[in-house]
Amino acid sequence: MPLFSQGLFWLCLLVIFGALGCLAWAALQLSRARAEDGRTWAWLPLSLHAGWLSLAAFLNLAQSALAFGWTREDAQLVPSLLLFAAAAALLLELNRRMRGNFAYAAAALWGLVAVVAEQSRSALPGAGVATWVAAAIAALLAAQTLWLRARQTRRA
Repeated sequence: MPLFSQGLFWLCLLVIFGALGCLAWAALQLSRARAEDGRTWAWLPLSLHAGWLSLAAFLNLAQSALAFGWTREDAQLVPSLLLFAAAAALLLELNRRMRGNFAYAAAALWGLVAVVAEQSRSALPGAGVATWVAAAIAALLAAQTLWLRARQTRRA
């Protein structure tokens, strides 16, 4: 927040995406090791934080682009769809690598539900499309998580 208030947009992006990279790496490592040695107390908070930040980083980027005049309020749909696509790719890939990490998915789903709620109340052009895109990403992530967990249970 101090960086954003000072107008240090690029530094803000570096910090948030750097934090995302570190948390995602830690959650991946702990997701792999958790089954072997019971690292639940480290796995759970890092997975939740990584799931939340996997979406929040892209939402922050969208807000920053609007605040710094890179996009206009009346023409946000195309940039929003590109950011949704990037966020969806990251969410689905990390969830796949973590083999359906419920904590990671739950935090991301919580954020996506908030996006759906906010966009459904918005009168801005393209808000309806953004609502459906966020809902579709949430449905895909939930379905992927359930499928990965079911597949893992069958293997055990």
